[in-house]
Amino acid sequence: MNKFYGLILMLLLVVPAACGGGSSDAGPVTPDVPGLDEEGVQYIGVNRCLSCHENGDLVGAATLAKTVGYLASPHANPGTVGSDAAAECLKCHDPLGDGRHLEPWFAAQPKPAAGMTAVGCESCHGAGPHHLVMLADNSTPNHPNPTPDYQVCGRCHGELPTGSMAGHNQGSGGDVTAKYLAGKHAQGWLLPFFPCARCHSDEGYRGHVVATLGMTADELQA
Repeated sequence: MNKFYGLILMLLLVVPAACGGGSSDAGPVTPDVPGLDEEGVQYIGVNRCLSCHENGDLVGAATLAKTVGYLASPHANPGTVGSDAAAECLKCHDPLGDGRHLEPWFAAQPKPAAGMTAVGCESCHGAGPHHLVMLADNSTPNHPNPTPDYQVCGRCHGELPTGSMAGHNQGSGGDVTAKYLAGKHAQGWLLPFFPCARCHSDEGYRGHVVATLGMTADELQA
């Protein structure tokens, strides 16, 4: 199986990012994205993911909207943490070391001198080559984590750093994941027939956040 994934990666390295949208000048996959997943599959880099997912004709309007939302999110936008930060910082601010490859998408924004950091697509969804393996039963591209849940988020948004980085805990009070699991938001699956649970649950939030972002209370109730 690993040989098969290796062949896919080789093709990604040599085939230009022809399916890219407006930012296709960022180029094909960069071979210096570090790391393998738990199955030994090489990560391909966020720029390669975007080269196709920015093409609305290819991925459809709904997926394109998610891509636009990602690029507007704190996960993608350049912050103050540069690629020369301590390893303790980078394990969450740039888990795969591919954040600098997003710089062409933020050419007009200030970035850390050492290079920007970012949480790329594969950091939450899994290694890209998995996505290119067609499932035998329905021929649908696969993701290890098509809809990342609280456990994936909790790898960073769990027990936040303390000490010199105590500011991370402001407003959260420590272990965010534990508090989430103890609260009603995590129990949305218990109330599938109640209208409140459509939004006031983990599943509801993830399903409606893109469409409702920025709406007022009156607009939400309309």
